[in-house]
Amino acid sequence: SRQISRGVVTKEWRLIEPISESADGEIVADFLGRPRDPSPRLFHRPTDPGEQRDVAAANPSVVAVLQARIRERLETSARLTGVPDPFRACRPSLPYRRMLGRFRNRPPADGPGPRW
Repeated sequence: SRQISRGVVTKEWRLIEPISESADGEIVADFLGRPRDPSPRLFHRPTDPGEQRDVAAANPSVVAVLQARIRERLETSARLTGVPDPFRACRPSLPYRRMLGRFRNRPPADGPGPRW
């Protein structure tokens, strides 16, 4: 599978919603093969530019407003494309096992070879 999320970025906030289930109801694993936590993550950009502190639990109203924005965009997309949620419907371009093999066998950051 793939590790994909949808989200919204404003000047002040970044909301990330991990995709944990495909449109077919299949569990979407993370890069290590574990089920993904579907909980939204919220970061306050001015005070946490490195996005190290998830503040979703402390800001439920911000999460709700930003999630509503995502839903509005998905509704607009569905009207235009006929696909209810393109993030959940997409398929990986590289089979998961091959992608994971490349990830595990990539050279160290200071070694030769492409970085991706």
